[in-house]
Amino acid sequence: MKIGLIGESPNDTQAFINLFKRQYPNHIEYKSLITNFKGGNLDNVDLHNLSEKETVVLNQLKREYISEQPDFVVYIRDSDALENEPELEERLNRIYKLGNAIGQNVTYLICIFEMETLLLADTDCVNNFYNTSFIYPNSSDDPTDPMHRKEPKELLISECGYRPIDCPRLFTTINFQKLLQVRFFAEFVAQFEHRIKNIA
Repeated sequence: MKIGLIGESPNDTQAFINLFKRQYPNHIEYKSLITNFKGGNLDNVDLHNLSEKETVVLNQLKREYISEQPDFVVYIRDSDALENEPELEERLNRIYKLGNAIGQNVTYLICIFEMETLLLADTDCVNNFYNTSFIYPNSSDDPTDPMHRKEPKELLISECGYRPIDCPRLFTTINFQKLLQVRFFAEFVAQFEHRIKNIA
């Protein structure tokens, strides 16, 4: 089985691979697509009025899809907005345009607010990596569910010295079960497992 990946960034894509290879080790090959472009290049795709850059990105994506022939594609994107913010619906609508753009089966991992949200669910992993004693919630203002914490990346940077380049290494040891406490991730995992079960 082959799963294509389109990531927010190469760090996020590799973090996903490191995590899911541990959890689903058998018979799955992960293949990153359009690695020289960030996922944001596809956010504003208008199939009836493509810019030159969008045309290049989509043509490359279609070529790679035909060449690699994945069973389905996982599209990893940050929402950059919380559920109660009006910007979220518009943001999601732009992201979902990708499904129409490539015309193939796509499963979306929409990270609310960012991929780093998941790190807040396993602070033991973060503390072991950076030799810190960070806890979450970090203050009385922090919501209990990391999914409702705005700008988790900035919080980790200020409290632990986090660097986005470290994300793939952190996801080699992060606790998968703890991540299931984050609703957007648990919902994605249910969809992912349904897909791989139907293919297998």
